[in-house]
Amino acid sequence: MGNFDQEIIQERVLYLALEYPIRRLQSRLQIQGWDIVYSEIATFLNFYDFRKFIRFLNKGGTERLRALVEENQYRYTVIDNISRVFIGIKDINNSQDITEALVPLQEITNQNNCEILGIDHHNKPKGYNLDPIDDVMASTAKNAKADTVFGIYTENGKKGAVMKARGRDIEEIDKRTCRGGDGGT
Repeated sequence: MGNFDQEIIQERVLYLALEYPIRRLQSRLQIQGWDIVYSEIATFLNFYDFRKFIRFLNKGGTERLRALVEENQYRYTVIDNISRVFIGIKDINNSQDITEALVPLQEITNQNNCEILGIDHHNKPKGYNLDPIDDVMASTAKNAKADTVFGIYTENGKKGAVMKARGRDIEEIDKRTCRGGDGGT
């Protein structure tokens, strides 16, 4: 069980760590106990490797990502940070532009029985009203194509975190956990 009392199933993962220079990524993986040279279940690509092997998704990279997912049978793909896989979108608040950019990702998941987790930043807080849909940075247009939106919240100086989620096929989630303790709720 994970910290939020959720069962975790181990599957093949592609992790696009697009905000990490290679040294920072290696350091974080070592802290977590990963063998950074070889892993049977996970492949990590930083921004340089992403641009070299996949390319920006709205500039032809979607087909390369699809081929990589299919060839390696990745069950999960994590895109950290979703805004970095696109280039040249002039207005991040334009629903049409965002929808055109995200639809191919949804097609990859539907055709390959896999999941894509796009990580994004929260807006600057407007009080402590935790709403994962409203908190996605820049535009709720990004949420229109997502099946489920999660938000993980912490308060400065306080232990623990809150995970909230809303989505098409799930009941609303509101879980609390204790950091650094027993992981209980």
